[in-house]
Amino acid sequence: MKKSTDELLGEISCAETIDSYLDENAENISSKKVSEMLEAMLKEKSLVKSEVIERSEVSQVYAYQIFSGVKEAPHRDKILSLLIAMNSSLDEVQSFLKLSGYPFLYARNKRDSIIIFCIENKMTVVQTNNELYSHGEATL
Repeated sequence: MKKSTDELLGEISCAETIDSYLDENAENISSKKVSEMLEAMLKEKSLVKSEVIERSEVSQVYAYQIFSGVKEAPHRDKILSLLIAMNSSLDEVQSFLKLSGYPFLYARNKRDSIIIFCIENKMTVVQTNNELYSHGEATL
């Protein structure tokens, strides 16, 4: 059964050992690597990896290293580019960022606000970069 984050936090504070907590909550705790999560998302959305990489504006070599797991901790912007190229919803992006240990997009941050706007409006990576650049922010 899926537990809320608050429920999990409550159980951590009451757990006798971390091992017992992890065993009891294995289905609620993600231990997938970024590469595994991206591959799962590709499969779920029936997308072609080469097409996503092309739309992402991430160099082919770097993107394939991310997908293969060679780049275990790729830059957040590269992950965002790939997620935008997969036409991910804001909920999917936020969830992916949280589960993979990256800071989620924060609406009080100007740059993140622009990225959120672009995701919500289904803009491409190129369009997102144009919006970022036109507002004086670093592109993806």
